[in-house]
Amino acid sequence: MSSLAFYREQADLQTIAADAARLPQVRDRCLRAVSAWTELADRAQKTEDARKVKALHIGESVPDVAEVNGQ
Repeated sequence: MSSLAFYREQADLQTIAADAARLPQVRDRCLRAVSAWTELADRAQKTEDARKVKALHIGESVPDVAEVNGQ
């Protein structure tokens, strides 16, 4: 699993936890976690996109993250 997929999965899990939370402070904590995981996913996506653009400019092909991780 790539970092990007992991971050998105964690954001989804925290969204589910926030929806299930009965206490407002728990819901707020989960929503803050959603925000943090989403920010990490956005940064990872930007980094991945930038690497692909850079590789295109220098004429290399960029392997998919899953290929690099052997998946």
